[in-house]
Amino acid sequence: MAARIAYLNQSKRGFYEYRRWLPKRLRPAFGGKHEYKKSLETTEHTVAFQRWAKVNADFEAKVKLAEKMLASPNSLNSLEVLDQANRIAEEFGVHPEQAPVLKGGYTEEEYDVFVNADKDYRGKKEDWNWNYPDMVQDKYIDEEQRQKDYETGRWGQPGYQTPYKRIDPRDPLIVAGDIISGDVIKSLDATWRDAFELYLEVNAKTKRRYEHSQKKYESKMRNMFTKFGESLGKLGNRTLLKNITRVQARSFVEGYRAATGNRYNNALSAVVNLYNQENQNEPVANPFSGLANKTAERDEAVIIRSLKPSEFHQYVNLLEGHHNWEIATIGLIMAYTGCRTGEAAGLEMRDIKLTDNIPHIVFRTNQVRRIGKGGLERAVPLMARILDRLREGPTYVDTQAAYFNKYGKVSAFDNVSNQLNSVIKKGVVNDVSVVAYSTRHTFRDRSTAAGIRSDNAEYLMGHLSSGSSRIHKSYGTMTPPFSLYQEMVDTYAQKEWGYYED
Repeated sequence: MAARIAYLNQSKRGFYEYRRWLPKRLRPAFGGKHEYKKSLETTEHTVAFQRWAKVNADFEAKVKLAEKMLASPNSLNSLEVLDQANRIAEEFGVHPEQAPVLKGGYTEEEYDVFVNADKDYRGKKEDWNWNYPDMVQDKYIDEEQRQKDYETGRWGQPGYQTPYKRIDPRDPLIVAGDIISGDVIKSLDATWRDAFELYLEVNAKTKRRYEHSQKKYESKMRNMFTKFGESLGKLGNRTLLKNITRVQARSFVEGYRAATGNRYNNALSAVVNLYNQENQNEPVANPFSGLANKTAERDEAVIIRSLKPSEFHQYVNLLEGHHNWEIATIGLIMAYTGCRTGEAAGLEMRDIKLTDNIPHIVFRTNQVRRIGKGGLERAVPLMARILDRLREGPTYVDTQAAYFNKYGKVSAFDNVSNQLNSVIKKGVVNDVSVVAYSTRHTFRDRSTAAGIRSDNAEYLMGHLSSGSSRIHKSYGTMTPPFSLYQEMVDTYAQKEWGYYED
């Protein structure tokens, strides 16, 4: 007997159909129906299951859009408004594309089918034309004003007219009416707000950042997008995307770059590109195309340098005497492994291996954080100077507990960087090109000076490359710490490295 699948039913005639009860709040988005029903047009269970998956996904998408419309109707972009409007028309069975068509060379039987289908379509159209004005009126009655009129005694007076709110031409219900009447066939013109809201939504799904990182990124993007909208004049973010000129785009990009030195300007072009990808039938010209000044951005960028030998030892000494054990230990792990800030701060208890023959740290994706696409999971041998420090650390029973209690979460990583940078700025050197991340550059310079093969050095740093990947894969698992222990010893035995101009 086939397993029962939710929302899959079989009619008395043996045909399968998708049926799902609709909550009252969502019924207006589904043509006022109490139940969503879709024939799968098959009597075969296997075929029905395959079609069920697509219909179920489509239903979930409809529900998500309907929920968004209820929660914040003004947040729908033009594509979502049009999509919802088309669905409203389809649910009522009166979308122009649902109108029956009689093809040339028809048979008598086909003609009879057409006549019946046309009669049914016209009947639904009459029902729509009869009920549509009432639906619009009910939706746009100004209940607040009517209550005031009732309280002041105006309601019910001779000549009193029911107050209505101004009709929004971008309301999916209104657009559905336009589609059915033939006034709107293909699309709505997108505004700048439509385009950048769509960009933020799709970008978040594509990049899958941590919640903290996503909020930070979105804040920066929204700030820039909003400023550009303000630069467009009176209409601002409501300016039609197709009406943004090259002059407006260039003026803002150059001014914004000069004011902030920001590298996010390419996102402005990405907004339009993404909109065009989602709306391929009627793309708009991209006014930002080619405006990115790569040379200027490269010239203005701050190049992070490695720590000089004297600076490195001074920094390490300051960390060892630092009052905050967690901050200092994160900094020391970075200094003695060449890892990234998040890799050190995001360790779990199980990642610290102090009792093995070769004590080491395992850098990998865990419950705290992921290893990014440019990183490599690896096991890195530990030097004696950091070992003593780690032996003072926590001893939680839960092996998957964050090793750093206060700073072992993604939202705290920026705080860690700021505090470590402060140690360098106040106690080592006040140079914008020297930051906590400089220990990673220092590891690379130091390993190069020690004659360590670049692929081995890249593996120890977790720098994803063809060489480091080859080392990683040659063992089938993480490279055993003992196999690269001597490379670590040689690297940290090196007293001089890099080239520094006075």
